[in-house]
Amino acid sequence: MLRRMIIGVTVMSILVCLAGQARGADYWVHPDGNDSNPGTGQEPFRTIQHAINQCTSDNNDIINVQDDPCEPNDYVTPPIYVNCNKVHFIFEEAVVVEAEPNAFPNSTDCLFKATSKSNIVFDGTGATLRMRKSEYPAEDEHRHVIGLWSCTNVEVKGLTLKDSGGDGICIGDANDGGLRYCEHILIKDVTCDNNYRNGITVGSANDLTIEDCVLKNTNGTLPMAGIDFEPFTPWHQLAQIRLRNTRIENNEKKGIMFGLGAFSAWHCEEYDPNDIVPLDVVLENIYVTGPGGIIVYGPYQYGPLGSIEFRNVTVEDANYGLTICKSSLRAGLSFVNCVWKNVGSTDHYGNEVCPISVFNEHYWYHPVGVDFIDCQVFDDVNRPAINHTDHNCAGGYFPEAEALYDIHGHLYVKNPNRVPADPQDPNDPNCLFDWAGADLYDVDIKVLPAYCKAFSVQDSSAQTVALFDSVGDLILKGTLTESTTPTATANDEFRVQDSNSVDVAIIDANEGNMYIHGALYENLRAQTPPQPLEPPEGSDDFIIRNSSGAVIAYIDASGNLYLKGELYENYEP
Repeated sequence: MLRRMIIGVTVMSILVCLAGQARGADYWVHPDGNDSNPGTGQEPFRTIQHAINQCTSDNNDIINVQDDPCEPNDYVTPPIYVNCNKVHFIFEEAVVVEAEPNAFPNSTDCLFKATSKSNIVFDGTGATLRMRKSEYPAEDEHRHVIGLWSCTNVEVKGLTLKDSGGDGICIGDANDGGLRYCEHILIKDVTCDNNYRNGITVGSANDLTIEDCVLKNTNGTLPMAGIDFEPFTPWHQLAQIRLRNTRIENNEKKGIMFGLGAFSAWHCEEYDPNDIVPLDVVLENIYVTGPGGIIVYGPYQYGPLGSIEFRNVTVEDANYGLTICKSSLRAGLSFVNCVWKNVGSTDHYGNEVCPISVFNEHYWYHPVGVDFIDCQVFDDVNRPAINHTDHNCAGGYFPEAEALYDIHGHLYVKNPNRVPADPQDPNDPNCLFDWAGADLYDVDIKVLPAYCKAFSVQDSSAQTVALFDSVGDLILKGTLTESTTPTATANDEFRVQDSNSVDVAIIDANEGNMYIHGALYENLRAQTPPQPLEPPEGSDDFIIRNSSGAVIAYIDASGNLYLKGELYENYEP
């Protein structure tokens, strides 16, 4: 007897999904169904595979996978093959699809696999697809929850993908003589949890968007990353890749991994490196927390051109912050408004590192090629914020003379245990950078302590009474009073007025007190992920920028004070 039937919300989601498309057949699957049934809502199938086998390509068929609240594991199944095009799976909330014990003998068996297929939707807010990670041999790493090879127009939405013998999702090349990448892929609101190799692996893709996801608890076999971008031939590609609004946490070795060493024409004499599709990867609004941080290996001198850009990314409480090992001759690498906070000192190979480290290898040229635009390091260990090490990525050691190329931008460092007397003097014992004697070519990055002022107010004796520093902290000799009517006195005061010449903020230059008509909004850099301060376009706000031109504080026309950093009262600026 059936315990649950179709509900109206599911019908609505189907209709919305199919708006503007020819409607195919509706098939229903239920734990109490039978594959000899016609697959209707009243007489559903029992297995998902049987429902797939009824689908006819180009029909836009719907497979409704229903929950049974009386069954903790609704569907225990052998590998499922999506062997048709234009199919939409709708997994009802609380549905669990689980790998059958001892039913995945081949090292490439996946819970769901699609090869050279198109127009597939996996839609399942609140549903779970899971495997039996502990059952699979340790040397195998390709039993994925969802495997997509050379597929086009695929969406994966709302699902939790866990306990695989490989990845939550693997995206790559079928290597069957056809398309060498997946194309037009959307992964949204997905959680990848406790997978064996990676939360998500991207081997070859064009037009891939991953957003609003959680990638966590990867452990088992290398790379053990939240997400790993790792093409392995020059005819693969990472083009139009967008990862955004995603949390990456508690992955054993890496949070974000670019393994681009094999993405090269080095061993392919018939392949010109300039024929490789240029990299186009943007990672935006990402929060990474340990153990794994960010690692960028490659591209090397025979790899692709193009760019990788990190925007508004925070790495916090990880074993290491950022490791870079690449050639400046090929694709560019940039970090914009990124933060490293309380990261450790040992990378996943056991090498001692600083929050940001650049490596060199003996077999490639012109390392490293990276820009830091308004980035920040918060540390309390007496060490440089960025350094060069002659340990290679695999833990080897190369004592010969080395060189570094093309490191640019601004890196602001807040470290109470390492304050240089001269921030630009490499011989200062508290210097915030250490290039380990490497020859430098076009290395002009400014690594500055946070105390470098962006804006200050002084008294009549030229003593600072209020200071906005480079990371957006406000240090007051006195205190801040909010929601008041600032009133100018005879003191030598700093005044901010609105368009009607009315005072909305005042700093008393004698006592170092500040008065604002509005409210204080502080520590905006602590947002997860961090966001740049952006006063409304065209406003007359009083804006304070640091030396790289980034907004670190502003006072609006209502007297509200916005700080990228924090307020410190009763301090000596």
